[in-house]
Amino acid sequence: MSKKTSCESCLMPFGKDPGTRESDKYCSLCYKDGKLCYEGDNLKEFQKRCYEAMIAKGMNKRQAKFLTCLIRFAPRWRKDKWQNSKAMRTFRIFLLVLIITGLILLATQSFWVPKLVDFILTSK
Repeated sequence: MSKKTSCESCLMPFGKDPGTRESDKYCSLCYKDGKLCYEGDNLKEFQKRCYEAMIAKGMNKRQAKFLTCLIRFAPRWRKDKWQNSKAMRTFRIFLLVLIITGLILLATQSFWVPKLVDFILTSK
């Protein structure tokens, strides 16, 4: 098993962690007193808080913006990216349409199947 080198929530390298870590997975800024400091599951809100904290500590805005954008790739947030993405919503709608179409075809099969069979048997 490989040793973790950065926070699973904000991706801060452990070598740059300003405090004493309480967890093997998270930095001292993300995890205090036995729990995550931001317990929510909203990636955008977490990114906003991190950006504001970086600016408050004197980081330039471009660097803070770049590092904030990288947070979405942290293990804690990976699932949020796919499960709540536009692609996932589109996929769910597509599956729902397929299910409804299948149910309609199943419910109406006594009407269209005999006609289809007759058509196939009588065509040359």
